[in-house]
Amino acid sequence: MNIGLGHGNVENTSMLRVLQANVNRSRLSHDLVTRLIVEKNVDFLIVTEPNIYEAARTGCHTDTVGIVAIKDVSHKIAWKLIFRGKGVVAAETLSATIVGVYISPNVDNVEFDRTLDVIQNVITNTDKKMIMLGDFNSRLVAAGGRSTNRRGEMLMELMETVGCQCINDDTPTFKPRGHTSILDLTILDDRWRRQQWSWQVLQQDIASDHYATMVILKDISFNSYDRETVPRFTAEQIEAITGKIAIRLAAIEQLTPETLANIIKQEMDREMHNGVRKRMVYWWTGEIAYLRQILQNKRRIKQRLSIAGGLRYQEANMRYIEARRTLNRTIRKEKRDIWARLCEELDKDPWGMAYRIITKRFGRCLPAITKKETERIIPAFHAR
Repeated sequence: MNIGLGHGNVENTSMLRVLQANVNRSRLSHDLVTRLIVEKNVDFLIVTEPNIYEAARTGCHTDTVGIVAIKDVSHKIAWKLIFRGKGVVAAETLSATIVGVYISPNVDNVEFDRTLDVIQNVITNTDKKMIMLGDFNSRLVAAGGRSTNRRGEMLMELMETVGCQCINDDTPTFKPRGHTSILDLTILDDRWRRQQWSWQVLQQDIASDHYATMVILKDISFNSYDRETVPRFTAEQIEAITGKIAIRLAAIEQLTPETLANIIKQEMDREMHNGVRKRMVYWWTGEIAYLRQILQNKRRIKQRLSIAGGLRYQEANMRYIEARRTLNRTIRKEKRDIWARLCEELDKDPWGMAYRIITKRFGRCLPAITKKETERIIPAFHAR
């Protein structure tokens, strides 16, 4: 189920609060988290290991196996669900992509690695700033842990590849009997400046062996459902809308302002609901595309052999890991080279590639045409 971006004026807000809690399938823990939402004025909730009945009753959107859920609890932010996979669920607002993750401690490293591949695809297919919260069941020194295990190394490799960082400090988030640990992680896109976020572990009891964590993002904008907004389209989308309108107008004998307004609105709505479009990032090259194709082929071979197992599967898995490392190294190298060229070019040509990258992120806004404006424009159009 997708929740559309709605229609309302862009409203500036000082904070976006995202709460994450592992409730261990407990209904009581769900109730206590609900009280915490009201107390902390939370906007988005991510629940790991939710109680499936409580998640369904409260309208949460879960992943495909019901181990992580996401919900807009403030009902004032325009957003849509963009991905549901095993252990991963993602939503997108106008300014951020929020990803919820749960990876069981019982899965092997191959399954853990497969989930990280899914997360990487979600992040690379959006141009919004990323906020990722969840229970990865891995150990990271970067998160304040005492050591980094194999899962932690794989997670660090993902963060380095997609350009993000773990913002946990050394505060424990997991408190089983006899010891504490840091399992619930919050990972932010590197584009979030340090002054734009704050993070904390909430010490309130939620009847779980995990503490809830909350990240507060400051100085961001989002859409409100309460007011009427102008939808934003890229230059390609505007061109597609214009072409479709021209085709439909050519088949109309008598054009009225109401008909024109309806055609424009219909085509804009269709284009807006066409789903999330993949955008070509500035560092993408033919070599990276070729290496990605090789990686996908090796992944398919590995998955086909995973049922039988044995030596052939191990060899296929090693070839897949090497192909992924080659792709990641190439991406990192290309990003460094492009960044160096952009810095050098900026002083020489302020309207060059750096300018085009920034303006592409802003996009272009197609103005909404009201009925009154249409009635004023049509007579002038016919008078030509």
